[in-house]
Amino acid sequence: MQKKTKLGEILASYMNSGKLVPDEIADQILKNRLSKPDCVERGWILDGHPRTVGNAKFMKENGIEVDMIIVLDVPDEVIIERLDGRVRDPETGKTYHTKFYPPPKEIENRLKKRADDNRDIAKKRLQAYHEYIDRVLACFEKDKIFHVNGNQKIEKVFAEIEKLIHDKV
Repeated sequence: MQKKTKLGEILASYMNSGKLVPDEIADQILKNRLSKPDCVERGWILDGHPRTVGNAKFMKENGIEVDMIIVLDVPDEVIIERLDGRVRDPETGKTYHTKFYPPPKEIENRLKKRADDNRDIAKKRLQAYHEYIDRVLACFEKDKIFHVNGNQKIEKVFAEIEKLIHDKV
């Protein structure tokens, strides 16, 4: 999307309206990306995927196996607050939060907010998440699913995830 490609524009139109990218598009992007040498050699982490049962089935049918699924448990209102205050510096790519991680005063005027980082769109996304999550998780072995309390200090969340990964490896 940042490169303003035709595909990026299509993805942005869905995301900016709070809709999920259709499975067919998301699945092909995933399959293409995971076939790249860096993913094949070093592995990969998916953020927010699979989102639907269709995505999960596509992964299984195409031999895309997961070692672990980490579900960050966070109350909806906390997620909405986090998204609503997120801003990005287009020059450095660094992300800030107006309340939790304020940017330096001297760069405030150049910060940008993603079009989909607002309360209304966050609520639509969360509605879709709640609609699909149980059925998506049911597509995977229970011993690969781990829940982490994402409503605590970032260092604690990171430490818990790091421990899960190290214990698995």
